Parts: sequence; structure tokens; C-alpha cells
Amino acid sequence: MLRKSFQFSAIYFRNYGRSSFIRAKSETLDKVLVDKPNKIKWDTIRNEIQLNEKTVNEFNIDSLILSKCFNGAQLDVALSYINFLQSKSLEINDASVSKLIRLYYKHFTAKREEFTKSQEDEILKWCKIIIDRHETLDASTAENIVHGLSLTHRWKDAFKYFDHIKMSGKELSDSVYSCILSKAIENDSYSIIWDLLNEMSENQVVPRSYVFIQWFNKHINDEDKVNEMLEYISDNHILLPEIDIQNFSDALKPKYTCSFVSINRNGRCPSCLQKLPGVKLLETEFNKIAAQFLEDIFIRNDVWLKTNPSEIKRFKEFIDKTKPYDSVIDGLNVAYSQGDKLSPKVYSKILAQVVKYFVDKKEKCLVIGRKHMKFWPKKEMSYVRENSMLFLTEDLSNDDLFLLYAALKSGPKTNIFSRDLMRQHSHLLSPKMKKVFRRWQQEHQYHLITAQQKVIVREPITFELRAHRVNSIWHLPFTNENIKNTVDTFILPACWLCLKRT
Repeated sequence: MLRKSFQFSAIYFRNYGRSSFIRAKSETLDKVLVDKPNKIKWDTIRNEIQLNEKTVNEFNIDSLILSKCFNGAQLDVALSYINFLQSKSLEINDASVSKLIRLYYKHFTAKREEFTKSQEDEILKWCKIIIDRHETLDASTAENIVHGLSLTHRWKDAFKYFDHIKMSGKELSDSVYSCILSKAIENDSYSIIWDLLNEMSENQVVPRSYVFIQWFNKHINDEDKVNEMLEYISDNHILLPEIDIQNFSDALKPKYTCSFVSINRNGRCPSCLQKLPGVKLLETEFNKIAAQFLEDIFIRNDVWLKTNPSEIKRFKEFIDKTKPYDSVIDGLNVAYSQGDKLSPKVYSKILAQVVKYFVDKKEKCLVIGRKHMKFWPKKEMSYVRENSMLFLTEDLSNDDLFLLYAALKSGPKTNIFSRDLMRQHSHLLSPKMKKVFRRWQQEHQYHLITAQQKVIVREPITFELRAHRVNSIWHLPFTNENIKNTVDTFILPACWLCLKRT
């Protein structure tokens, strides 16, 4: 018998139970994961837990035990407990059933086990129990239903529950997409596969690694299909997790020579000796990104919220009179590269050294700073004034907007100097234009490396940091950082997979 108080129990467990129950230190509960399921005395364990844990009671103990089973991926223990509850005619709430469904998925995908018809029937039975009792499911339960159905022949029914997740205001997770993608690959449902992949691309969600690996394993003899997925990885600037690099290699080895390589800043692969392609933006692409920024983003009512309208007018007139520049420098961002607790003397020296770097290259520079910088040491600031154009904004103004405006107005050859990745502005762009903007940044953005007040200028990496093909040889980037695509970073990936078709 199932409790009808589903919503309350789910909210209670989510808001109170997750923080309190999972932290339970009960040695009795830990025994759940070490004893053999058929030897567990659930009556004794339930009583001991409730005696030892003040926050545990008849209402929440099922969720606690099943959470412990879930975290330990112990399906057999969870089923033993469910059988115990049923044998005692004890109630099983929907939150517990939902957790059990997700545990089925975790168990069978982790162990790669085939499951029997009776096990499939069990999964469908538990899904039906919850579905029949609730017209609309909360996002967490709907996600678990999707994962459960993805194991069965009724996997296409899962699409109904995509809508339940979306109605709750939550975006579909990479796990939700990936479990259905995996089943679609298994069943050669190509229209579903590419509809989902394109939707993920639009929503900037990256598939789990196992989806790509499954595709390569299945289609390794079809070069066109392998290239099709590699191109998807490339087009979406996907950075693959380094922990999975061996699995990718194993999937591709039957038809590819796979080499693990490090590629330095010169962009030459030490295995195939190919020079990786440059990142240079086409002039038409620059014009599109400049137009979108200058015509759409910069006229948004809230973009210049902290800036005086008269200052904006003065700045635009200044740019029109003095452009073009070779480089535009965010003065305060550069000066604070070693932290914001140092003296104006240190800041002014750092800024002057950066200006000198461009002066030595015979470049025309614009430095954008704040008005309080007028009071920095005269010697260094005089050098800055004499060797660059200097525009000082109000102290509350948004420096990076001034920087971007000046650079984009100045033309496709202008570089920028800042540590800021401009994410708060690039996210206003469409996914397609965000990638173009990111390539413009990579080609033109200089960074500062400082060590003990010594200035080292890091020039842009000139080759593609995403997956790409040169003369039929693919290079796939991998990272051990928590970054899923190269749009969000300028870091040179530590490891690459060089792939040559045999």
C-alpha cells in the first residue's frame, strides 16, 4: 500500500531529509551495505536506527535506508528491504519507490548487466504505480521515471515525462537526455538520436561520454557515421573528460591508430606532426558579432545601468575620434591581476609594463580605467598617458562593456587585454553567435601572468582548442577540469587523442 501524501513526503525528504538523513552516522545503517541481503534483520535495524537517530522516525526511515542503498548502488539490499516492507504490510511512499526506480537504472547501467523479463516487468510495475497516482509529477520523480523507462521496451514513453520536468521550470539534465539517447542508439532510432542531439546543442547541454562511446562501438566500421559524431563534438566545442580517454581509445582502436598526446602552444601534434588549424575569424563573422553586440546588447536598458548617460555619449564620441586601435586594455583589470590588496604604486607599475609591451610592438593602445586611477603615482601614470590613449570612467561603471565597445568599433584586427572571460555578456548571445564570439576572444584576447610583480604577457593561442580534422586525422581534446566545452575556457587542454584511420 502506498502513502497518498506523496507531495509532502517528497518535499520533506528533499528539503529536510537530504541534509539531515544522508549525514546520519549510524553504525547500524552502515551494516546494510555489508551484510548479505538474506541475512539482514530489518526489524532490528529499523528499531536501532530510530533509537540512535533523533531525526529518524516511521515517516522518513524508508527514504533513509533506500538512500543508503542508492549511494552504495546496492539494488539487492534495496529489494530485500522492499520485500520486507511488503511482507509486513508496511506502507511504501512514492518517494521511496522513485528512489528504487533510479536505483534499478544505476545498477544495470553501472554493471552493464542484461536483465530478465521479470526484472523489466518489475521496473514497469513501479513506474506505473507512481504514474497512475499522479496527474503531474515533480521534476525529480519525472527524472527517475525517465531513467527507469529507458531500461525497458517502453522507453519512448519517457518523452511524456520530459514535459513534466519542463513544466516544473527545470531544464532537462544531461543524464535525462543521455539515458534516452543511449536507448535510441541501441535501437537505431536515428531521427530520435539527432533530434535529441540538436535539442541538446540548442540548450547547451553536453551528452555523457558513454553516449559517444556507445555510438563509436556500434558504428566503428562506418567511417561516415564515426565522422558524423566527431563533427557534432567539434561543432559544439565539447571538451571530453580525461577520465574517459581510454574508453574512447578502446572504442576507436579497431579502425584507428590512437595516440595520447600533449600539444603545446605552437599547435603541432607530436604524433602525426600535423599543424592544428588556426582559429582566425572570417570578416563576415566578425561583422555579425560586432553588429549583434553594438546594435542589440549595448542598447539594452540594463546594460549601462551603472553608467551616466553623459559619460556614454562622451565615450562614444571619444572612440569615433580616436579609433582604430591595435589593442584595448582594461587598465584596472590588468592592474589588479595580483589581487586588490596591494598599493597604487604596484598597480601603476603593472599597468605601465603592459603598455610598454604594446609600445615595443609599435602598437596604438587605448587604456580604459577608472577615475580614481588619476591619483596613482605620477611617474607611471605619466608614462601611460604619453604612450597610449587613456579614458577614465566613473568608479561604478562597467569596464568590460567599454572595452568590448571600443574593440568591436575599432575593427577585426583589434586585440583586447583583460583576464575577464566576458561570460556575463556572451551568455546574452545565441548559442551559434556565442561560439563565434568565443573564437574572436581566443584570437584577440591577451592575458597577464604575474609572479612577484613581474609581468609576463600571455599571447592568444592561435589554433583551434576544439575537436577538429586535418587531412583525415582527428584530434580530440580532453580535460580533467570541470568544464564541458571550450566555449567556457581559454585553457589549453592537457591531453589530446590523435586519431588516424587505418
